[in-house]
Amino acid sequence: MSAQTAKLALLTGKPVRMVFSREESIIVSYKRDASRIRIRLGANKDGQLQAAKVEAWLDGGAYSAETVLTAWRAAMHLAGAYRYEAVHADAHVVYTNNNYSSAFRGFGNTEAVACIEQAIDELAGQVGVDPLDYRLKNILHKGDLTMTGNPLQQEVGLQACLEWVRQKSDWDRKRCEFPAHSRGARYRKGIGVACYFHGMSLGGEGADFATTTLAIEKDGTVTLTNGLTDYGTGSRTVFTLIAAEVLGARPERIRVLLADTETAVDSGPTVASRASVVGGNATRVAADKLAQLLNWAAADLLKCAPEQIVRDQEMFIGADEEPVGFDAVAAHARKMGFVLSAHGKWQMPTIHWDFEKGAGVPYVGYTFGAQVVEVTVNTGTGKVQADRIWAAHDIGKVLFPEGAYGQLYGGIAQGLGYGLMEEVEINHGYIHNVNFDDYIIPTAMDVPAIEATFVEAPFALGPYGAKNVAEPSMLGVAPALANAVCHATGKRIRELPLTPERILLGRALVNDDGGANSRQWLGYGGDGMRKVRITQTA
Repeated sequence: MSAQTAKLALLTGKPVRMVFSREESIIVSYKRDASRIRIRLGANKDGQLQAAKVEAWLDGGAYSAETVLTAWRAAMHLAGAYRYEAVHADAHVVYTNNNYSSAFRGFGNTEAVACIEQAIDELAGQVGVDPLDYRLKNILHKGDLTMTGNPLQQEVGLQACLEWVRQKSDWDRKRCEFPAHSRGARYRKGIGVACYFHGMSLGGEGADFATTTLAIEKDGTVTLTNGLTDYGTGSRTVFTLIAAEVLGARPERIRVLLADTETAVDSGPTVASRASVVGGNATRVAADKLAQLLNWAAADLLKCAPEQIVRDQEMFIGADEEPVGFDAVAAHARKMGFVLSAHGKWQMPTIHWDFEKGAGVPYVGYTFGAQVVEVTVNTGTGKVQADRIWAAHDIGKVLFPEGAYGQLYGGIAQGLGYGLMEEVEINHGYIHNVNFDDYIIPTAMDVPAIEATFVEAPFALGPYGAKNVAEPSMLGVAPALANAVCHATGKRIRELPLTPERILLGRALVNDDGGANSRQWLGYGGDGMRKVRITQTA
């Protein structure tokens, strides 16, 4: 659509605006890649995971867009956040007569987590171990090898996340009591868990950098420009807080310009939840340069060495002279001939990924998290009600708590839609539900009480130890819902969303008897995914 608008502007020599109705927007926009995933897991007699073989097929639609990169990221996570002796994972992209597919929150890992976390639950049932205990037995820790063979050098807060959701949700009591109390009842309670890991930033997908420019204006304001766009993620606030911290200025002094090609230097795409890390680091680099100029000016003004300067909020304190304020130091710096602007660029460290062997380091670090969902299933209507959600996420240092929790709650709400109601109906390449009367999304009435926390396991490369949260916050909801429904009903559903029709029809239901045979159903994907086939062998 952007390319069409630009081409029309070039042809006419005039500004062009294209306006779409809701129906037109749903018809022409891309959707999440539909996926068919087959999983085979192996464990020893003690329940320790040994091997995983996973194969995924992703529907790219009729035209090539981002699905190749989506499939690559999916492949990096297909076996989950667990230790294995051996892993074989393949991801294939196919052309179909459906709408083309592209980026959607989670970028391939959403589908991967939805499948592997149900398979892990099934395997835990086969070996007779509580599913949360089974995860604690097999999850990744610092120093372990991920499924791609790279050692985790960073601190890993996944165990702390699982232990927190266990304690807060009263997991042990509910896991035992719900089946007994629900037997024979119309309304059955269940509780399920899921955990994840998510590669940070672009990784092996492409050049991973950002650029920030800072300038102190004559009126004392500090202008900040960065090529990454804030479309609701809170990155402008994060950049503001980092710049203010380094410069010793009040956040109100910082003015962030909207990103455009005239004012901002290229920072790569605004994707992959990368803004706080690469953009934040670029801001810190620029602010450090500008702070050094202010320190030199303050030292000259206060007649001391630069290393003697101490800052207290916006005051510069020297050895003997009276403290001076930010504006006075900036004015003195201009008298000294300093140009009070700085340019900062930061790039992720070079990593090596072997595309031929499918091994190496796909990402410099990972975000981790765990979620528990409690549900009530109406066996008469098939309706699933999410009653409460507990979420713990290891995102490193939390730079902007309100924004981080906003991202977390938003991701959980979107995950509810993905898991329970959002479904694009396609028949012979045509979308049939092209408005919100047919395509159902969550409202405030559908979002239950959420209790959440952040585990601040530091990440050495992030600004002040920060990692990302925007995309990963969605990952655990759908599989935790599916696992909770299985706990409530004793039946396993391998297609999303978990609509009343699927629960009642029984076509996608099997007794979770721990059988070793492969089982397959035709399913659908949530939040814009199309038909999905999920084949799992535990």
